[in-house]
Order: sequence, then structure tokens, then C-alpha cells
Amino acid sequence: MSVMVPAPAFDDAVTRFGRMSVVDVGVHLTLTSEWVTPRWRPVLPPHEVPSLVDDEGYLLPDPHDLFARGISVDEAVAEARAQVAVARQAGLEPSYLDEHMGVGWLPTLRDALEALCWASDLIPAERYPYLPDAGEPFATRISGAPSGVHVLVTHPGHDEPELRRVHLRDGRPGEVARQRDDERRELVAAPLARELARPGIEVVRFSTLLA
Repeated sequence: MSVMVPAPAFDDAVTRFGRMSVVDVGVHLTLTSEWVTPRWRPVLPPHEVPSLVDDEGYLLPDPHDLFARGISVDEAVAEARAQVAVARQAGLEPSYLDEHMGVGWLPTLRDALEALCWASDLIPAERYPYLPDAGEPFATRISGAPSGVHVLVTHPGHDEPELRRVHLRDGRPGEVARQRDDERRELVAAPLARELARPGIEVVRFSTLLA
């Protein structure tokens, strides 16, 4: 499970994940803030990472905005390092780092983030391929995966008032909540459980991959 350190529910995530010894916690590197509401700022003071923020000090909405701005890789790595530090200071023990909105495609950034991971005793999650999402059920995506280690990315949530307020600029309130509630239901449904129990399928933790 990944946590977004700059996001408003970080403290709640620390409380919940701190009690879960059966799962690995990762830092979901957050260099963008895409929702109309809520929005968030970097962990570092905005004046220390000017290439990452708008005039109000909020992170830019999309990696393409960072590309157009001319992102400073040094600033991005400094913010990543700060997010990892805040997670650890809060009592979490992250074992991996992954990327919000796949921001590592920006020039030279992924290599810099991987170097930060190895120096910080974190596994760079992006070294493992993600199962492609073409609208298929999770069970279908797993059954069609080639041999090897793959990451299944999910965003489960509950269709409730707080999540219903979350939406993109071209979206409508409530859409995200419904989609993420559907994912939550699918994750606990019988078809996925049967697929995961099939011979040759093993669910592993990031912390065991390099053991």
C-alpha cells in the first residue's frame, strides 16, 4: 500500500498502516496535484522547489505541466527525499517507492529516483512491469500476464461523501468515488480470489523481492 505524503489524509494513513504488519508500505512519490479538490503542496517549502509549483505554491496538476515548465530533477529528487523522510519520521517503515501519475518518464528523472531508492534502502517499484489496464477485470489481467513479477495497480475506495468531492477539471463529482468503490468490490470478489489461488500464481511483498 502506498501513501501520498503531501496529501491531506497522510496522518490518517499513518494511523491505519502503522497497525498493518501483513502489508508493505511504500511512498507514492507525489510531484503533482491533479484534483480540483483537494489540492496539496510539496513537503518542502515551495520556494525551494519552484519548478514543481504554481503561483500559489501548489504542485502542478500533471507531469506534462512539469515538462512544459522545465522541471528541475534536483528539486524533484530533493522533494522525493523529503517525502521519504517525513514518512519515516511519522513512524512508517516504507520498503519501496512508486510514482504518482508515472512521473518518472520525465527526462533523466527515473534514473535519479532509482539512485535515491538504493541509497535510501527502498525498492524502486518501477523496475517491475505493471499489468496493463485495458478495462479488463483484475482476474483477467492476472490470468493473461506473462511469466515473471508484475505489479497490479489498484485504487480501492468507498463511495462516500469525502471521496465524492474528488474530481478532475473535466470530470464530475462522484465519478471517482463510484469507480474506486467498484475496484474495492472487485478486489474482494470471488473471481479474483480464485485466480490468485491458481497454481503458479503467488502474491508477494516488495520487501521479499530482493531478499
